[in-house]
Amino acid sequence: MRKSGVLRLALPMLMLAGPTTGHVSAQPADLSASVEAKNADRPTMGDHRNGVDRNALPGIVDVALADGLSPGELSFAAQSGYGFTESIAGGGKGHHRMAGLLAVGYGATNNLSLALRLSGRFDSHPDDRLGPDDGYEGAPTLSARYGIRFGEENRILLGAQIDAAIPGRTAPSLAFDAATVDSRGLLAYAVTDNVVVASQFGYRFDNSANAKPDLNRLRSGDRIALGLSDSNAVLFGLGAIVSDGATEYLVDASADLLVGSKAPTAAQSPLRVAAGIRHHLGTRWQLLALATYSPSSRPSVGANDPLVPIEPRFIGTVGLAYAFGTAPATGSGRVNPTDPVIVVKAPPKPDEPLVTRLISRLLFSAADGHRRAFRLTSASTARTHRFRPTPTVGSLPRNFRWANSRCAYKPTASVPSS
Repeated sequence: MRKSGVLRLALPMLMLAGPTTGHVSAQPADLSASVEAKNADRPTMGDHRNGVDRNALPGIVDVALADGLSPGELSFAAQSGYGFTESIAGGGKGHHRMAGLLAVGYGATNNLSLALRLSGRFDSHPDDRLGPDDGYEGAPTLSARYGIRFGEENRILLGAQIDAAIPGRTAPSLAFDAATVDSRGLLAYAVTDNVVVASQFGYRFDNSANAKPDLNRLRSGDRIALGLSDSNAVLFGLGAIVSDGATEYLVDASADLLVGSKAPTAAQSPLRVAAGIRHHLGTRWQLLALATYSPSSRPSVGANDPLVPIEPRFIGTVGLAYAFGTAPATGSGRVNPTDPVIVVKAPPKPDEPLVTRLISRLLFSAADGHRRAFRLTSASTARTHRFRPTPTVGSLPRNFRWANSRCAYKPTASVPSS
């Protein structure tokens, strides 16, 4: 009865005196809830934090990210813009361009993504001696991107992308002998959870000059807007994404440095500096607003001069994108570098309060006293009644079984005296 009374008194006191496992197990649940609340408004595009570029694949403006879509995921992008080019061939008036594109991206595997982009533009030029001048052009572009992640917390993205554009001689048409192929190496690094820096380096095999019309019969405005090249190009690009809630701030600079015997100076090659905002509406939609400026100097555009692509001096672009599909495969290792990394560690074992230590010592002393008393009693009883001791159960004496909370004993079997 003494032991039973001590336990009945001590157990409530132990529950009040120190922390229990219930408090510890509740911490991961609270942490998960806070993580879900933090990620509820994080910008995503399908299953990706960063939005898609003009190829409907993750990117900045002209600089691509070494990332792709989840297997089976589809993304769509539509952009429209206005560009202005100052007077180049004389006349004092500028050139105006309305451009648009439609693109679809598809996640083929965990690392491989494919895309198709249809681009078109309408150019209006100052009147010349033949009157008003305008024209339109278009070309499809096929893209394949392969990317992997590695490094601490998978913050480094490394990949490659190939783009094949096929212009036409007259719209609508395709001139396969004029195909232009870009091959780029992509490298990106997530500096923090909200900042990603990306770069690209590559080479363009440009055959677009095979689609050129008779330049001697081409009007000056059409010559400026032709967009064809007699030279290959070395491709450079550097950009960054800064995320703030559901909004991404974009900035990048890119250059197509023309090389070869017919290439102009580096300053006359296509150069671009772009900045913009990409805002995510939920997890599927994104809105885009961009401004692009070209600091390039202008090459000569005579009938006998080499073909050099001329970028508009300024382009303003708005866009819309949508994605739907499946979530990343479990265990694929495709972790977004800008996702918050949560490390849950087991809480340190708290020091036992003084009251708990005192009660524990009291219980131990009481149990030890009972054990010694039972040991002496069992020795004399075994000699008198000649029975075999029962196995130990917890702190019970070896040769007793508790009955009705009393210290009465019952012999289990008779054995011959030793």
